[in-house]
Amino acid sequence: GVPFLCLPRSLPPGMAAQSLDEAAIMAAIAAEQTETEIPHVRSRRAGYSSGPMQRESVMAMRPVVNPKSNASRDLIRHALRSSYLFKDLDRSQIEETVDAMEEFRVPVGTVVVKKGDDGDYFYVIETGVFEVDRTGENPIPRIINSGDSFGEIALLLNCKRSATVTAKTDAVLWRVDRFTFRRMLMQHAVGKSEKYADFLRTLPLFASLDQPTLMRTIDAL
Repeated sequence: GVPFLCLPRSLPPGMAAQSLDEAAIMAAIAAEQTETEIPHVRSRRAGYSSGPMQRESVMAMRPVVNPKSNASRDLIRHALRSSYLFKDLDRSQIEETVDAMEEFRVPVGTVVVKKGDDGDYFYVIETGVFEVDRTGENPIPRIINSGDSFGEIALLLNCKRSATVTAKTDAVLWRVDRFTFRRMLMQHAVGKSEKYADFLRTLPLFASLDQPTLMRTIDAL
């Protein structure tokens, strides 16, 4: 993919261009929440308005499933596995992300991502050719096409795009937004915590702990 189509306001220590496991991803989300709440409700301007992502509301949400062919699923899956952001996620998380990707068709000349705009989507190219222009950094635009991806950092951090991506042909993209991706990660993390809690309750040392104390104990492990 094109990993740095975002200019983050701040990055947690050690979050460079390397593979990120779930713990690092969740740490990045938690770090950002000190400045900006996770998007919660759709708005007309940027697609979402601010609001906290609470445990109960997250777990009550149903998975997003957008229909696509097996060939499209294979292409998206390969692109995700090739991205530093997704390569260490487990199979179920990858499949949930594939399910959630929605089709996005654009005609030639469409500016899909504009430098300086807020990042909100991650994209995988199914068909078409795109130009990545990092004016001021690299005088020669980069060309990307089928199977390539861009915009990963937007799924983690509220940051500005660092390049402009323009369709040089009619094209078909698949995309997922920040809120959907974070919701999937949080559901997965909460599910794991609840499994740990069920196990700890079987141990005499933890059997008498109330739910909040038990969850704090799990977070500290």
